[in-house]
Amino acid sequence: MTDNFIKCRDGKDREIFPALIKDRKRIQHFIVKFRTDMAILNLLSPDLAKVAEIGDFEAASAFSDEPYDAMMEMLVMAFGNKYTAEQLEEFVDVAMVPKIFDVFFAISGYKDTKKKTSKSK
Repeated sequence: MTDNFIKCRDGKDREIFPALIKDRKRIQHFIVKFRTDMAILNLLSPDLAKVAEIGDFEAASAFSDEPYDAMMEMLVMAFGNKYTAEQLEEFVDVAMVPKIFDVFFAISGYKDTKKKTSKSK
């Protein structure tokens, strides 16, 4: 990875873009819903309300999609809205996500401490 480019799973280098001022409210909305530093937690985040309500449940129903969906919204922004979430799923892997957010926040001028304040579910 050089500057604001990242090598994706398909071998292509893709550019990470800075956040746009117009996206401020979207960023504020989504950033508190997922972890920027540990992508796997966004995929395996239990829905604590569901777990508390039911005793015996299927494993699939115990997870919440909210952190994952928020992470994907932010990834779409990071790639300049050039790709859909479904397209990103094809060439971005879990290990790449923290690197992408490091670049996205760095080139957007956000302080490192601000990106780490997102809460885990």
